[in-house]
Amino acid sequence: MKVVLAHGVFDLLHSGHVAHLQQARGFGDTLVVSVVADRFVDKKRLLIYNERERMFMLNALGCVDRVVLCRAPGP
Repeated sequence: MKVVLAHGVFDLLHSGHVAHLQQARGFGDTLVVSVVADRFVDKKRLLIYNERERMFMLNALGCVDRVVLCRAPGP
């Protein structure tokens, strides 16, 4: 089984993100998406959605098998 990891902030989730994740899914059997925790997002950047909302939206995508919160500064 080949697992593919995609990592990002995903705020605002848009069609480019969806296309990227669909393509990433094609590289393996399982697509795991790690979401940057709110506390690690650059403070100059205004977040529209918090980490839970971003994870919820990513979980709703059919190409995503699992969403995890990245509790470190990077993947």
